[in-house]
Amino acid sequence: EDLINSSRLLRARYRPEDSLSPEFLEFNWRISHLVRIERRLKVLDELKSLPEKVKLTVVTSDPDKHRDKFNENAELLPFQPWNKVVELMRDSKIVINVQPFHIYAGHERQITAMANGAAVATDRNLYLEERYKDASDIIFYDFSEGSLRGKIEEHLSDLERLEALALRGARKAVKNGLISERAGEII
Repeated sequence: EDLINSSRLLRARYRPEDSLSPEFLEFNWRISHLVRIERRLKVLDELKSLPEKVKLTVVTSDPDKHRDKFNENAELLPFQPWNKVVELMRDSKIVINVQPFHIYAGHERQITAMANGAAVATDRNLYLEERYKDASDIIFYDFSEGSLRGKIEEHLSDLERLEALALRGARKAVKNGLISERAGEII
């Protein structure tokens, strides 16, 4: 509801020539932030419906707000320093990413998780679809009900296949996804 009202207000207030004004950029950021919050909440809903045998670690800005939604199989942590996040990724079978609005880019969470041996489940964008193949070296999900939960359960039911996917993802991430590789491609 907030998103719909915000987009109506955006169309009513701004003309195309206003697109670089600070006010427009701030307003646009707020809308994208609302969408990301909504998507993160959908992901949390999917995660809380996983079987109790699936151990979860959820890093969030407000763990206490979400703690009562999960069973005892979930550890909820506040935001962590980057080195701790990398350690958590290294200890994970699957790292779940909610993409910022990158139309044609990866995100350091995806590449770092892959390079450290975890399979990555993420929503799609053009960049990722060109470089990775669903269920081969990455796991793509959408925000429809059951999509993420189903993909996690499917991949966790065959750990040998999941480990092979993670290994292929790690090879690609190290070969093509690191900042030095991307910078060379852009330059």
